[in-house]
Amino acid sequence: MWRRRLALFTAAVLFSAAACRQARPPQDFGELVSDVEARIKPEGAEVERRSQVERTKVSARVSWEIRAKSSWAAYRAWLAARLGGENGFHTKSENASQVVFSRALPADVHSLNVELLEPGPPIRVRVTFEAAAW
Repeated sequence: MWRRRLALFTAAVLFSAAACRQARPPQDFGELVSDVEARIKPEGAEVERRSQVERTKVSARVSWEIRAKSSWAAYRAWLAARLGGENGFHTKSENASQVVFSRALPADVHSLNVELLEPGPPIRVRVTFEAAAW
């Protein structure tokens, strides 16, 4: 009798662990996209293009092309301040024409890739946001 209970308990634990580990894209991605868009668009800037959301089994991605009146250096500094701190993003890498921010959450990894398209001012950038389950 105890062996049967142990087997049932073990099966339940394994099933629960498998269900928790099943990778899936964030369900509230639309809300997350709205929040990110508000953080990456300075006042007075315009979103020239926004892509459709691309989904896979484990991730979701969207991008924007934004025209802003500032310089590239000023935009990068503004963006780092908007995304850092309690928002949890940190600079993962950067060079003269690109900066990548990322943050790890309990079930997701978020990445924000910012590419300079036109040096301006005004500048034009492409921002790609991806949320992936891990």
